[in-house]
Amino acid sequence: MRRFVANGFEITAQEDEIVCIDRKTWGLHWLMIVMGLVAAFVIVFVALAAVGVEELQTDLGREVLVAVPVLLVILIGVSYRTYQRRREQPSEEIEDTLIIDRSAQVVRNRKNEIVAQLPEVQVRMRTDWRTRGMMRVVVLGWPSGHRTIFRTFGRQRGLELLKFLNEWELDAK
Repeated sequence: MRRFVANGFEITAQEDEIVCIDRKTWGLHWLMIVMGLVAAFVIVFVALAAVGVEELQTDLGREVLVAVPVLLVILIGVSYRTYQRRREQPSEEIEDTLIIDRSAQVVRNRKNEIVAQLPEVQVRMRTDWRTRGMMRVVVLGWPSGHRTIFRTFGRQRGLELLKFLNEWELDAK
């Protein structure tokens, strides 16, 4: 059994199937980081304003300046619980899963609905420009749609996955 795991994506090969899972944690992870940075910035701003740095005096009430980081910390807590729940959810319960079934020559979902015929499927690695080119995404595509099946910071890890998928006779480039 071969397994690739990164950033909430899991690809597991089992007998004649490759199971592609997206736990949808990647966006939550980055959202929590951004909220944490904004909260830290506001806390530093409030602290400096409280000490009396004149350039930082503002017409906003202290209540507003204190409420913003408190609200962000609450939102981070809620996001973190959602993140943990998604990470710990058993893979069999994740509905948004693609299964590449080599014996049936199809790509299907958990409900056994056929998404695409295997000969029509292409696998491509692309630069993810939403991350300013820091990440690579591996995309499964077919005539009527596509789906990101893996996301990684390392180009080499993406190439390993493509090589593995080529061994399964998928059109992976």
